[in-house]
Amino acid sequence: MFEVTYTKSELKKLRAAARKAEKEHPLTVAANLAFHWYDEIEAGRKKTEYRDISPYWTNHLFKDGDIYGQRASFIKFSRGYTKRNMTWSIRRIDISEDDGCYMIRLGRRIS
Repeated sequence: MFEVTYTKSELKKLRAAARKAEKEHPLTVAANLAFHWYDEIEAGRKKTEYRDISPYWTNHLFKDGDIYGQRASFIKFSRGYTKRNMTWSIRRIDISEDDGCYMIRLGRRIS
């Protein structure tokens, strides 16, 4: 196995390209919530959504399942299986290895 190393200028170019790609083609992920949790997020009392670390959520939250690549920019919550929904920006996605879950930090409400 070999290790890839980048110079500071190469890393800067890679990060700029990733930001540009994210702005041009943002990823939106959909998630159903129980009524209680939907209402908590809608009221602004819950700012973090938790999802299991699994191949399903890795592929939905990160483009091509690459956690170091482009991540989802928005998350669309549905209140159960009703037509009621809301979209939030994703501020960041942390990994909690203790709980084995992705911690999706919510930004601003879009709709």
